[in-house]
Amino acid sequence: MRLLILTLILSTTLVASQLPDRKDHQANTPNTPDATKSACVVGRVTDSNGLLAIGATVTLMDVEVAKSQSTSTDSSGSYVFCSIVAGAYTLSATKGLAKTDTKSISLKKDENISVNLVLVLSLKP
Repeated sequence: MRLLILTLILSTTLVASQLPDRKDHQANTPNTPDATKSACVVGRVTDSNGLLAIGATVTLMDVEVAKSQSTSTDSSGSYVFCSIVAGAYTLSATKGLAKTDTKSISLKKDENISVNLVLVLSLKP
């Protein structure tokens, strides 16, 4: 019986010693939020008269993978995108028939940038 227990303990120790250290593995994994998603884009949306654009839809498009995310402006016309992967993006906003020019931005890791947008009435869809 003692021999069986000793064999099990040695086998478990041997197997465990061959596994990668979990902490080191997580630090090097690209999907770890802290490793890749650290940039923020914030700003305010107004109309051409400088009035706040409350409830405007702001869209951030990742140029490399053609994937977008959207948010709405709050009561101060502000928007926030955080936990963004560094890279090339376009940023635009719409509200009703008004829209902004599309702005190209480049984000670096740990960078926080502010981009204000101005809505202009557009008769084109």
